[in-house]
Amino acid sequence: MRVHGTVEFVLEMSEWRGKIRAFVVDLEGTDFDVVLGMEWFQEWNPQADWRDLEFTVETNTGTKHIRRLQTTPELQEFDIDNPEIQAASGV
Repeated sequence: MRVHGTVEFVLEMSEWRGKIRAFVVDLEGTDFDVVLGMEWFQEWNPQADWRDLEFTVETNTGTKHIRRLQTTPELQEFDIDNPEIQAASGV
């Protein structure tokens, strides 16, 4: 796995929304687009409901539920080798 750099962005998952710092890696050929790391789990301490495939997270604005999507939304793709993308991400 090749790490292309790091980036900060706002991630929305169901009811939860937050700014995260992420490593940019090539996930081509996988069934997922984002892998949440230990830092995120330690900061938010989500409670898992494995039967319903859902997480519950306590925030300063109340309880938020992160639910599995039935379909995958259309994602915006970026050319990570584009100099403008690299400059914006600090690579």
